[in-house]
Amino acid sequence: MQTLSIKLTVPIVVVFIIVGFAVYFSVSSLVRQSLYQDIFNRHRIAVQKIPRAEIEQAFQDPSSPQSQLEFERFYAIVRDPTIGRFTIWDPKGNIVFSDFKALIGESDPQYQEVQDVSVTNRPEFGLKTRDTGHIIQANFGEFLDIFIPLQNAKGDAVGVLEIHGSLQAVISPLQSALRNIYLLLVGSLLVVFLVIVVIVRYLILQPLDVLGKTAENVSSGVYKKEDRTWSNDEVGRVGRAFDLMLEALEERQKKLKQANNSLTKSTDTLNKKNDELEQMNKFMVGRELKMAELKKEVEMLKRSSPEPKNPSA
Repeated sequence: MQTLSIKLTVPIVVVFIIVGFAVYFSVSSLVRQSLYQDIFNRHRIAVQKIPRAEIEQAFQDPSSPQSQLEFERFYAIVRDPTIGRFTIWDPKGNIVFSDFKALIGESDPQYQEVQDVSVTNRPEFGLKTRDTGHIIQANFGEFLDIFIPLQNAKGDAVGVLEIHGSLQAVISPLQSALRNIYLLLVGSLLVVFLVIVVIVRYLILQPLDVLGKTAENVSSGVYKKEDRTWSNDEVGRVGRAFDLMLEALEERQKKLKQANNSLTKSTDTLNKKNDELEQMNKFMVGRELKMAELKKEVEMLKRSSPEPKNPSA
């Protein structure tokens, strides 16, 4: 039974470990996606707080000191401590402002995302990997890249704000929460595992143990059925069938015992009759032997006694 318990427990442990890791990574992925979406929405809403008239005025002469001051104010409104780079592009792919001042004036006409957002006039974001060939790419590995159109008073895109930051910096506030989620998940899986082990022990192993002991009793010639309640599952059906078999065996054992008793009584009666018959046979044989002896004695007497004389002679 211990071997069966191990055979049942090991697969359950393996399944729970696999499920635990799958759930953890799924939850982590969902939490990260939710975090990325939240950061994107926060910055999109922050950009909407910038007056469009001021955006339009700043883009009339982006390189002027006044426009640079306006861009600095935009940066103060949108700035996030987790963000690694703040860059403003014009629709032609020129950098008109950046928190990294050395990039101002650089250009990348083939920057696809800037072109797409300038045309669609819709914000977007995505995950990127390190690309040291890009003029604004900081060397910090995978990062979150956000593109938000800067609109004039008419609602047309006159520029694109690019915000990106290291995923490590973005996710770091979540590490503690993810660790707590992982510990909670492990604890929950452990509790569920213990409950399943108890259920397996109570519903499967214990009834099988009872059936095993009953089979041993049957092999020893003990057919008595014990009073017990079986479950309504497959093991319970086997147990009830086993009890019915024991009842049938016990009934047959009783009938066989009764038949043996009757046969013993019949044998005793037959033996008694045989004894009586044997005694009668001996008596009859003895009687015939005595009759034969008497006949011989009569014959001898006849021979030894003289014949009577005839009076007429």
